Amino acid sequence: MTEKTKNRIWTVLVGVLIALAVLAGLPFLLRAALPERETAPVESAEPVVYTLESYAAAHGYKLSDYPEALVELYDKNPDARQFVLEYPEKKDLDPEIDLSGEITPGEVPELWQWDERWGYRMYNDNFMGLSGCGPTALSMAIIGLTGNAEADPWTLAQYAEEHHYNVPDNGTSWAFIPGAGGDFGLRVQVLALGDAAFSQELAQGRLILCCVGPGDFTDGGHFLLITGTENGMYRLHDPNSPTNTAQLWTYDRLVSQIRGAWLLWSE
Repeated sequence: MTEKTKNRIWTVLVGVLIALAVLAGLPFLLRAALPERETAPVESAEPVVYTLESYAAAHGYKLSDYPEALVELYDKNPDARQFVLEYPEKKDLDPEIDLSGEITPGEVPELWQWDERWGYRMYNDNFMGLSGCGPTALSMAIIGLTGNAEADPWTLAQYAEEHHYNVPDNGTSWAFIPGAGGDFGLRVQVLALGDAAFSQELAQGRLILCCVGPGDFTDGGHFLLITGTENGMYRLHDPNSPTNTAQLWTYDRLVSQIRGAWLLWSE
C-alpha cells in the first residue's frame, strides 16, 4: 500500500470519527440552544374527595354555614353528600324545574328528594331534601303513569301544604296519597300485603307506593315506590337513595318494613 493510499484512508477515518462525535453531541447542543417548553401537568382521572370540613375550607365557608340537619344527612347518606357540600353556594338559587326532557314514555323516572332544583327549598318546616320523600315518590308515580311532567316533586310538595297533607316535623300524611294521586289523574287503592298480590299487580303495569318504617331505608318513616319484578325480586325507586334503587329486593326483606301500601294506576 502506497503512502498516498494510507493518507487517504486515514483522512476518511478521521472524518467519520468527527461526524460520529458531532452526531453524539447534537441532542445536548440542541437542548442547550433551544428554550425549554413548559409541560402541562397531567390531570388525574380521579375526582377530588372532600370531607365536609375540607370542602368548606377550600371554598371559603365555615362548618357553621351548614345546618345541623344537613351535616347529619352528609354523615348518614353518602348518595346525598354532593347536595350537602354545595348548600352554601346554591341554597338561595331558584332554578327552573322542567322535567319534560327527562321523561321516557312508559318508564318511571328516577327522582331524588335532594335534587338541587328543589332539595334546598323548605317543605314541612324542613328542607325538601330531608322531608320530601312523599311528594317525590308520588311524583315519580304520576309522571310514570300519566306522562305529566308538571307533576314534579316541588309541585306535589306545594300541593300537600296547600291541602294540609303535611305533618310538621313528621313528614307527609298517608291521606296525601289518594288525595293528590286522585287530583293528578291516578286511581288509588289501599293494597293488602302479599307477595302474590304485589307481583300480579305489577305485572299489569301498576305501581305500588309504600310507607316503610325503620330498617333498610329509614330510621323513622319513609315513602318509596315499587315499580316491578325481576328474577322473583322487586325493583323499587327510593327517592332518598340511588344505591337502594339500583338493588333488587326480596319480598321477605321488604314486608317486615312496610307499614302501608297503595296500588296506583291510570285509566
